[in-house]
Amino acid sequence: MDLICSFVRVNLFSDKIPRKMILQVYNILHVMLKGGRDCEFYHRLVQFVDSYDPPVKGLHEDLNFVSPRIGEVLEAVGPIIFLSTDTKKLRNEGFLSPFHPRYPDILTNSAHPMRAQDLANVTSYREWVLLGYLVCPDELLRVTSIDVAMVVLKENLVLPLFRDEYILLHENYQHYVLPKVLESKRMAKSGRTKQKEADMEYNIAKQVEKMLTEVHEQALVACDAIHHERRILLKQEVGRMVLFFTDQPSLLAPNIQMVFSALALAQCEVVWYFQHVGIASSKSTRGRTVDIDATDPTIGFILDGMGKLCCLVRKYIAAIKGYALSYLSSCAGRIRFLLGTPGMVALDLDATLKGLFQQVLHCLENIPKPQGENVPAITCDLTDLRKHWLSILMIVTSSRSSINIRHLEKATMSTGKEGLVSEGNAAYSWSRCVDELESQLSKHGSLKKLYFYHQHLTTV
Repeated sequence: MDLICSFVRVNLFSDKIPRKMILQVYNILHVMLKGGRDCEFYHRLVQFVDSYDPPVKGLHEDLNFVSPRIGEVLEAVGPIIFLSTDTKKLRNEGFLSPFHPRYPDILTNSAHPMRAQDLANVTSYREWVLLGYLVCPDELLRVTSIDVAMVVLKENLVLPLFRDEYILLHENYQHYVLPKVLESKRMAKSGRTKQKEADMEYNIAKQVEKMLTEVHEQALVACDAIHHERRILLKQEVGRMVLFFTDQPSLLAPNIQMVFSALALAQCEVVWYFQHVGIASSKSTRGRTVDIDATDPTIGFILDGMGKLCCLVRKYIAAIKGYALSYLSSCAGRIRFLLGTPGMVALDLDATLKGLFQQVLHCLENIPKPQGENVPAITCDLTDLRKHWLSILMIVTSSRSSINIRHLEKATMSTGKEGLVSEGNAAYSWSRCVDELESQLSKHGSLKKLYFYHQHLTTV
């Protein structure tokens, strides 16, 4: 999905560059390098540019064959997007809190470790939704898609492309998505008398049309308030985290996934704020929808908290790595046990899956054991482990496979412990804390994008 989004962004960004300029630059370069003009390829290039004019039209055609897959992915990430927008739930159920909200004496948050960890990717998921439905509008006609799209559209006015370049989100949806929805509605209407499915499709298309026509106004009114509330939550949670982990550094390692989630959400909110400052929408009567408020303390506090959290992670990087290595070592035994349970034996895995599981076990069982002071010296590349686990997931999530992901989970859930898929996913995540800790920290904690908004940053 990230690759598809990059492809879409490049095409949308190219719309900002005059087409003739692209063609002439190609011409000049060819003359300079080859000493002559390339008429044949030049005409093919003209045709290519013409077919992507406007880019979204070309993207609709290009991505038509993967549209259903994109729709499935966007539906799948819906629950995490809903969770990330529910500030009340995040606060009350302690998703970003290092101790259990209902049992404060239990320090490590054992309530939702996997879902809290998923929040680290929610920025990408939101981008997938915004770009995905723009270029695959037919997927909005899925039953659950309307809610996923609405929650993300309601809190954004722009669609970032590159650095500080953007396009206006709702205007593009009105221009390219709404006509497709209306077309689907017309087709469903003409077939309503013949079949029941068309009746349902017509109703969904009608709802999507209503949502798209109303959501722009809702975004203009509500998006600033929504994000302000979220910034207040993050200011509190990040502040608490800094105090807590400074006081209890030994608990930083078990909760590192949650720290990454907090950093990612904070990064998302800060970047959103600066991206939207001074944006004037075509429908906005009061000009700018988001204004710089020098008295708003949330941005400063969040930036300060993010800096301190990143410093803490870097300070205790060896402890985090050691904890991850220990977790993976113990995980090997659990996965071996799960593979030997009666449910798994009864599944009768094919040779490919068996081989991949054995390779995963081999990687886990050959992980060096952390001993005392030698943790920083341990170099361990777990790329193969992640590659094998992803291969397993690709097989069991394929419609062609006789063994699907639910079979694996059900076959191993009866043990009363975590199922095989949950264990594998956890191993995948913790392996990244061994050899990709720095890259994860820079991904979730980096604010280099703010360079392009430095005038606003100095005001704040």
